[in-house]
Amino acid sequence: VLTRGRHNYSFDVVFSEFVEPVAVLYGTTFPVFVYSALHWLVIKPYLRKKREEDTAAKAEELATWLETQREEARGAIALMKESYNKIVHSEQGKGGLVIMQAWYGVFGSANKLIDVTIPLQCLVHNSRLILPDQTKVGMVGFYDMSYGEQKRLSVKYSFRNVMHEVIISDEDALRIPRQCECTNCCSGIWVHAPLRHSSQLALQAIV
Repeated sequence: VLTRGRHNYSFDVVFSEFVEPVAVLYGTTFPVFVYSALHWLVIKPYLRKKREEDTAAKAEELATWLETQREEARGAIALMKESYNKIVHSEQGKGGLVIMQAWYGVFGSANKLIDVTIPLQCLVHNSRLILPDQTKVGMVGFYDMSYGEQKRLSVKYSFRNVMHEVIISDEDALRIPRQCECTNCCSGIWVHAPLRHSSQLALQAIV
């Protein structure tokens, strides 16, 4: 439709006086077929390969970051050993708080647990260990070897020559010994966060 002032002009454009089946085929079905072929044979494989390359690059980057964190934690723990030995000797001499074994990570998978016995013992002051209610990843000697997964902290410790064990979620606070342990009216394992079956199996293996 062409408009000029108050007048509208309409023109009929006729491409053919007859309907040609071949022309309809080439004009409708053929373009759809070509697009489908390009989509499944070219576009989709390209996008899949691109996603795989991006995933591989991210995995490599994460592995490099993890190795860096692991080496930094190991280095920090190596520097703590002299202080650790002094603290353990002092705490043992007065029947104080001695961290026997501490694990941090995802229970149920041995390769996702790290030994944090030395870092925790070095935080013991006057036979007390207090950790804030936040993730433990940023603590010296700790690192996140299971990014994005729910982590827990398990601590086996001796206080007044009595064995105790506590299990908490990553972002829970920790205060040991408990008040009742100071008065010798409780002992054994206490759990601050619910454990799944896999976690319980892992703890049995640790014990």
